[in-house]
Amino acid sequence: FGSPRTPGALELGHFDVLETLGRGGFGVVVKAFDQKLRRVVAIKMMSAEAAATSPARKRFVREARAAAAITHDNVVRIYAVEELPTPHLVMEFVPGGSLQGLLDRTGPLAAPDVLRLG
Repeated sequence: FGSPRTPGALELGHFDVLETLGRGGFGVVVKAFDQKLRRVVAIKMMSAEAAATSPARKRFVREARAAAAITHDNVVRIYAVEELPTPHLVMEFVPGGSLQGLLDRTGPLAAPDVLRLG
């Protein structure tokens, strides 16, 4: 985890982007390495189209602040919210797959599993 920056790697401030974790209509989530704190994080970035409107940018920051106020074992920790160069949210990286990936592999979940995950 203490490796120097890789020449040509995609960077966002002091974060080295390692891989894309997911995409949606609002933006992209990437796995990144925080060079300052020497840890892996997840970064949710707004798409350029969404970031172009002021209401969307304000909503993104407002939702990030609300999420940062929550402290619970089942909620990822929010480390930072930034508005430049594009709005992005730095949060705890939790290894593992997505719920959608699980559903794709196994099909619908049994009621006890839904209750446990919910």
